[in-house]
Amino acid sequence: MSLESLIAYLWNPSIDLKKQGPKFWKRLDVYKTEKKEGETISYLDTTFITNSDRKLQQIIAFNKDGKQVDLSEYQYPDDLTETSITINRMGESKDIQRFNKVGFLIEEISLDPWGDTETTKYFYDEKNNLEKIIQKDEDTYTVEDFIYKDGKLHKIETSNDDGVSLFRGFIYDKKGLLEKVIRMQHDFVNMEEKYFYNEKDQLIREIHEAVNRLKDGKTPMMMTEFDYHPNGKKKTESFKMIDTYEGKTKLESTEFFNKNGLLLKQVSHDYKEETETIYEYRYE
Repeated sequence: MSLESLIAYLWNPSIDLKKQGPKFWKRLDVYKTEKKEGETISYLDTTFITNSDRKLQQIIAFNKDGKQVDLSEYQYPDDLTETSITINRMGESKDIQRFNKVGFLIEEISLDPWGDTETTKYFYDEKNNLEKIIQKDEDTYTVEDFIYKDGKLHKIETSNDDGVSLFRGFIYDKKGLLEKVIRMQHDFVNMEEKYFYNEKDQLIREIHEAVNRLKDGKTPMMMTEFDYHPNGKKKTESFKMIDTYEGKTKLESTEFFNKNGLLLKQVSHDYKEETETIYEYRYE
């Protein structure tokens, strides 16, 4: 699991580790618009198709010329297993996901086109709190241990076969809301995450930055801000990557959602490359 996926899980366990329910749509077409140096190109980028049970069946990716360049097909051998096969110019890869009886992911197996295999296993306590992740590939392994205190995640300890260790500590406010995450590597605090809420206890801002604030351009500050519809559903999610040396925004992206939580549009700016990219999501 990527670090981004792990962070998402810690905030909302249903995102990656809980088996997903049926989709609310039959088909989703994603249109991409690229703008650079006065030139604008728009085309169908990706199509998502569900089966009769509204489970994901196919993902088809296209290039600017409308040619299919990537195809992923999903199968559901039983209630506890999901598989996908992806075919592109690199060859064929396969992913297998297995879930326990209450719907939590317990194993992922990925086979790439070159025959290499990566296996990730997830272990839970009696309350379905994630306790351990073990990830292995052909050459390396990584172990993550999740420690809880008073019913809340207290810390994560990560180690691998190279002897690298990483510690993440979680700090909560008086309401029990996540307030700060401190990351340490080899007993040195190098990263800090801060979380801010509105009067409804909805997350409105999170900031990731280097504690030492190195002014070398290699340790950007990342900030995400959230806005909500009156019904509590997320309305927008805006991300910025800020160069700590020059004090300038390098990357910026905003996602727009409807009142039902469906993603409608994403607008991204890469100020270094002077490009704008827009994704529009159309459901049926």
